Parts: sequence; C-alpha cells; structure tokens
Amino acid sequence: MQFYINDVMNDNLYIEDSFEIPSLNTEQETREIRGRDGFLLGDKKVKGYNFVIPFIYVNHEKKNYQDIVNEIVEHMITDDEVRLRFENEYWYWNVLFSGTIEFKQKTQGFISFELNCIVIDPFKHSNELYNTVSQDDHLTLYNRGTAPTYPIFRATARKDSTMLMVAKNDEDYFMIGESEDTEKDTKELAPFKFNDEFNKQMFLGWNYTQQEWSYGAGLDGGDADGGTFTFNNNSMHVKDWGSATATNYHGASVQKSIGESLQDFSFMFKIGVRQTVDGSGKSFAYLYDESNKLAFSIGYANTATSRNMGAIVVNAYNTYGEAERIYTRHTDVRDKRLADMSVFMKLQRRGQEIRIETYKFDEHGDSNRRRVRDSHTQIYHDTGDLYQNKVRIIHLYSSKSKNHSNFQRHFILGVYIQQLITDDRAIPITIRAGDVVVVDNQNQIVTINDEPVTHLKDFGANYFDAPANVTEIFFTPEDTFDVQAEWRDRFY
Repeated sequence: MQFYINDVMNDNLYIEDSFEIPSLNTEQETREIRGRDGFLLGDKKVKGYNFVIPFIYVNHEKKNYQDIVNEIVEHMITDDEVRLRFENEYWYWNVLFSGTIEFKQKTQGFISFELNCIVIDPFKHSNELYNTVSQDDHLTLYNRGTAPTYPIFRATARKDSTMLMVAKNDEDYFMIGESEDTEKDTKELAPFKFNDEFNKQMFLGWNYTQQEWSYGAGLDGGDADGGTFTFNNNSMHVKDWGSATATNYHGASVQKSIGESLQDFSFMFKIGVRQTVDGSGKSFAYLYDESNKLAFSIGYANTATSRNMGAIVVNAYNTYGEAERIYTRHTDVRDKRLADMSVFMKLQRRGQEIRIETYKFDEHGDSNRRRVRDSHTQIYHDTGDLYQNKVRIIHLYSSKSKNHSNFQRHFILGVYIQQLITDDRAIPITIRAGDVVVVDNQNQIVTINDEPVTHLKDFGANYFDAPANVTEIFFTPEDTFDVQAEWRDRFY
C-alpha cells in the first residue's frame, strides 16, 4: 500500500500489506459502588494512538545505505505533525514518526524497516476542505463525519464595529470586543496614522533618505547611500545595495512623516526572512522625533556570515542619542529550519510603559498564518522618563554586509502606526471596515489582519466545535460582517 506525506507520494516507499489500520481508540471509565451490583459509568475518552507501521523501501536506483536513510528522513521526519494519508482513502491523520530506522547495509531490492506512528489527535480528517458563506448574518455548517469538527470563521467587516460574536445554535458563543452601550460613547481610541502594505500601489508618501545617510555602526546600524528597493506582489526588497562609507553594511532606506507628533502610539513592523541561504542581513524601522532625533529602533538582524543566528532587537534612545537595548529575542532552533519566515514586531508606548510583542509565521507550511510561532511579550518601564520623545518620522532600512557576497534576503511586508487615546468612558472600535477577523477553533486563536488579538476575547466566550450533522451559526452585530466558514469532516 502506498501513502502520502503532506500530499506528496514517494514512489519508493510502501506500507506492508500486513498492516491493519486502527480506529475508534476509546476508553470508558467505570467504578464500583459498594453494596450495588454492576458499575457506574464515568468519562469516556478517545485516546491518541502510538503504533508501529512496517514500511518497505524499493531500491529502484541502487542507492547506498545512507542515501536511503536521508531520503526517508527528508520525506517523513519533521519537528511538526505531518498529514499521513493512505492510498485510496478519503481521510488523513495528523501524525509524528519516531523510533529507529534499522535495516541491513546490503540495500539491493526490497528493504524493510519500522517506525512508531504517534497520532496525538486521534480523529481522522477528510481530505476535502468544505466551506460555506453567511447570508443574513447566519450560516449552516454540515459536518458529514461521525465526530465533532472545529470550524474556522473568516469575517470581513463591511463597516466599523466594537465587537464580533459568533453563536452556535443556542449552546455556545465566541466573542471579541465589547457590545455598544447606550450610556457610553463609541469612539476610535486607536486611529491609524498610516497602514501600508508594500507593493507598487502602496509606496505613496515614502521617499528615499538623503545621500550618504548612516544609521551608525551598532547592531541596528548601517549605511544608506544610493540603495534602492524593488517590489513584488506583497513586499519590497533591496534591488541596489548602494555604497557603504561609514560602516560595514549597505542597503536601501525610505522615510515617511506621520503627519503629527505622537506621545502614546502602537507601531507594527512586518518583514519576511528567507533562510535558505546563510549570510548576513538586517531590516530595521526607526522612529524619529520632530527634531530628527532617533527615539526607537526595532528590527531583525543576522550578522553571522555562514550561520543563521538571527534575532529581533529593540533599542530606545535618550535625548543625547545614547542607546539602551530594551528587547532581544533570538530565533528558536525550530524556526531557523523554516525556508521562509515572516516576523511581526510591535512596539507600543503608553505613558511610562513600553510594550514589545513579537511573533512569527511559517510562510510555506502555514501560508494562511493560522499557527502563531514563538509569540513573546515583554514590558519595559521607563520610570526615569528617558524615552518619552514624541515620534513623528518613520524610516525603514534593509541591508547586508559589504564584505560578503552571500546574504540573507529580507522582504519588508508592511508597517503601520496608531495613535493611542485613553478614554475609560468610551467603548472602543476594535474592528474597522475592511478588516479580516479569523476565529480558528482548532488552534484556539483569533486574529485581526493576521495579528493575534486574544486579549480582546470576552471573558465568558469559548472556542467551540461543530458536532456531526447540522449546526446553525449566527453572527452579531447585524449587517456588519461577510463570513466564510471552512472545515473538514472528522471521523472516529
């Protein structure tokens, strides 16, 4: 029997015909009551699986021992779960393989080996992904399987809203934000000053920095002298690196005015990092005050020329131009293995509290950005009021070492800045027209425009499943969202 791993079949690998597929791994708890016949029933659990699969490798190409091992490892062994689908079946498992690959060094013909198959989620998932759309703030979800499934809701706002509620029949609900209140005003407490996703149409208002500009020789530094950017569908990256006269790094830099000076603000910088080639690379955003004094820098840097040693770095600058490192987050070993990784970095200042939030996505394995990786938050308290200069100008910079031809390619995806307004008597607008809210019940995450917003979740709200058969879903407020639901049927 042949099989697929993440929808890819290896023509050399088979599962022995003797293998029997297990199903319905349930355990019923019982307990005895003294003086009473029989049992009392307790909880019924569906347990995960851990079983051995016997494999056969057919050595058509007369490969040696190590080449065969390498091929098996590359196809089947990963840090994350893979989709295992048997040929001619309409379902798959999410599994991990473990154990020892053992076979004789003589590799002609047919080679037998075994691996442990660990099924953490004991349910089978349909190969087909189903979807439906809302009509009149309602949709019907039909789960054709035998076990509950976890739908994903994608709600696009037609107008501003203070909340989104998703209700399942009359049984359960999920909600972010706050309901409007007749005794309180509804206000925009975090207005965008700009929100730019970079492509050929969204470069308006940005200009290249002046010639011979330098950001200094620090980790967040480098030269920008004649460098230029080019664009693809959803990002910009360096086309011409320009010259380097003051430092060992050269690249391209652009700037844009916010339009006013901001005291309390929230700033987001999003980049993509291509990790298939080892080499140095930096991408930073700089926040200046109206006197063109640097207030903050935030970005991602890999200074190693032959290794992947990237880290997120945030510096705060006082009025004398002296820098203090207030945040460092090194890339995890698991994330270093990603071919393309997107890095989201948020810097927020409200009074003396400076809050940094960072997280990552796997752009290949999770192109819809449903699984947040390495989410991390750190708060710096500026008790001495050293870093309180108002910000007015934004610079964006991407560079590489001038002394090495190999480099780590960075893509600047987007940037936004919001003014933060404090008004405890108002209900804030949390979802704006055009925003896309994703509620992922399986992974228990909610995002607005790919940004996790779990902090907006209502205290009594729950992520929920959809049982076998038909489930009615309702959305609030009325006439505010266009919603698409997607799910896979789930089986015991």
